[in-house]
Amino acid sequence: MDPVGFSIGNKGYMGTGLDDYFRKDFWEYDPLLNSWTQLADFGGVARAEAVGFSIGNKGYIGTGYDADSHNLKDFWEYDPDLNNWIQKTDFLSVAYGAVGFSIGGKGYMGTGNKNSGLQKGFAEYDPVTDIWIKKADFGGTARFQAVGFSIGSKGYLGTGSVTKDFWEYDPALNTWTQKVDFGGIARSQAVGFSIGNKGYLGTGAILSGAPTSDFWEYTPEFGVGISSITIDDGIFSLFPNPNDGMITITATFGQEETLTIRIIDLTGRELFSEIIGNVTGTFSKQLDLGNYSSGTYFMQLIHDGQKEVHKMQ
Repeated sequence: MDPVGFSIGNKGYMGTGLDDYFRKDFWEYDPLLNSWTQLADFGGVARAEAVGFSIGNKGYIGTGYDADSHNLKDFWEYDPDLNNWIQKTDFLSVAYGAVGFSIGGKGYMGTGNKNSGLQKGFAEYDPVTDIWIKKADFGGTARFQAVGFSIGSKGYLGTGSVTKDFWEYDPALNTWTQKVDFGGIARSQAVGFSIGNKGYLGTGAILSGAPTSDFWEYTPEFGVGISSITIDDGIFSLFPNPNDGMITITATFGQEETLTIRIIDLTGRELFSEIIGNVTGTFSKQLDLGNYSSGTYFMQLIHDGQKEVHKMQ
């Protein structure tokens, strides 16, 4: 349990972790052959709850804890062409159960646990200079065993320490923005990854410690073709609201698209759906939500194969 994995090109890589013993073996998966090949052992000591990600054609593993319960901060680079490991500059702090992802040519890592408690620190790694630079602390509460992945030019981090809040990191602005909560039950030790412009998150352990096997897809806001959107001038607290239940949706599209508007509750039950048809340029639609009771709802705007989700509470 608690290994790490990443992908390079069209191959997958996985190693470290814990079963009856702490492990440092490392493996490559070829999806075309549906086969595993054992590679050079991880360069550091055997460990669990490390962090792994890839940048370009190199893989990286670091932090975690070893068989003597030492919290670790060493950081290693894997070269699949040479099948070897090279130790790089240590992470800024010891940690286990932290999160890592890459955006462009940089790696990002943070949160986690150590002997002094839960962490929310966050740092950027430059493989060219082999330097870590401290960045803005994670925007939510300190936690470990969270999930992180990247989509396009943004990073995403959420769940962990039996929570379900979900956050977006913008490396250009070095800022965190809270997004719609994860759709399932609060949890730790989940798994997350991205494919194209979608994120996926599932499994893990809920508050009781019981394992769960549900699996969810996340689509970031402002997908392809839409440049901006406002809902009542950005006011999402609509119940009760000052407009007698009336809500105005305004969106600007860069191309003609078919738009569908849906409103769902926390269970995913559809309360409202309307297909608008082909729209282009700036579009406005007024909806009467006066009969809705107080609570948390989600508005989905589906267009050109993209689904944006906006939380209303």
